[in-house]
Amino acid sequence: MKNIKSFFALDDTIPAQIGGLIVVLVLLGLMLLHSASLNFLADGTIGSAWLAVTKQGLIILVGMIFGFGASLTPAYIWRKCTPLFFAVAFGFMVLLFTGFSETINGSNRWLNLYIITVQPSEIYKIAFVFITAYIGLHGYMQERPIVQSIALTSILVCSSIISYLISDLDLIIIFLVLMLVVLSQIKLAKKIWLILISIITIGAMLLYLFLPVHVRARIDSFLQQTSGSVSVLEKYDGSYQTSQSIQVLKSGGWFGNGPNTNIEKFATLPEAETDSIFPVIISEWGFFGGALILFIYSFLFFLCLHIAGNTTRAYDRAVISGFVAIIALQVLMHLLSAVGGPVGGVPLPLISKGGSSALITLFIFGIIVSFYRDRKKN
Repeated sequence: MKNIKSFFALDDTIPAQIGGLIVVLVLLGLMLLHSASLNFLADGTIGSAWLAVTKQGLIILVGMIFGFGASLTPAYIWRKCTPLFFAVAFGFMVLLFTGFSETINGSNRWLNLYIITVQPSEIYKIAFVFITAYIGLHGYMQERPIVQSIALTSILVCSSIISYLISDLDLIIIFLVLMLVVLSQIKLAKKIWLILISIITIGAMLLYLFLPVHVRARIDSFLQQTSGSVSVLEKYDGSYQTSQSIQVLKSGGWFGNGPNTNIEKFATLPEAETDSIFPVIISEWGFFGGALILFIYSFLFFLCLHIAGNTTRAYDRAVISGFVAIIALQVLMHLLSAVGGPVGGVPLPLISKGGSSALITLFIFGIIVSFYRDRKKN
């Protein structure tokens, strides 16, 4: 009993709690990946479900090594190297417009490095949070609000333009939210807030005007559903992927059907092991199982925000809040896409199959623990 109380004491056990919850999510994800991948056995696309699990397990292992290394890195290095880190991440984004890019499902957001294919946007999200906090708190910038507002606006506009050009429109929303979250932890002049909100408002209107037809149709369809009295689980008239997702969600009920019992439906569910993994969760473990997964995420976010709330450095607080927003937005967008929301498909962190997402998520948690260690040291 004493050990249980000390576990929830939120003192020196925070890294252990974060690590434990990550391991739980990873193990649950590997179990779900096995179920979701069984439908590939017939045509031999993967070869075997266990091969898919093994590959993902190795990626997770590498990610944990990177995350552990990030947690041991002194926090002052992250602060000092922010401009360099951003420059490197921005350079990777620019490479998407060269011969190194690889187009998948109509968008060229992948970078083919021959040995591995990665999404530079995952790294760039971290750099975006770092540079936003850096500009917001830099002494030279704070003494010159106009220069500061121009710098912040330039970062946001350039990031949004690149996202539009690589057909990753959801990334624009993420950048907008990340900048607002990070800057909310910093005391900015009112004129800067006014400029930023004006630019965001005008940018949102322009973005909607230039949206591709299929994206605008997705938004309109979602608005029509949410404005009616019928639940989205009972009525859907949209894409094939979402309609199949809704059917799988409805099949789970409160307690689910059990592991490997709904493989036939998974075979008709596009991206079952990646963008549509949450319907697999509901189908096998029911809505109670889905609620358990969301509770684990919520507790992880609580622990990270507890670190942010107890740090004396505004930079650390802003960065940690931004990192939590990155993962929380990914979870939220995954859930919305499963029920026909106006967003594209994204993997569920640490659960869905995917190398870039898993590696970056573990790296993020490692940096957060690094800030925690720095707070305890000081």
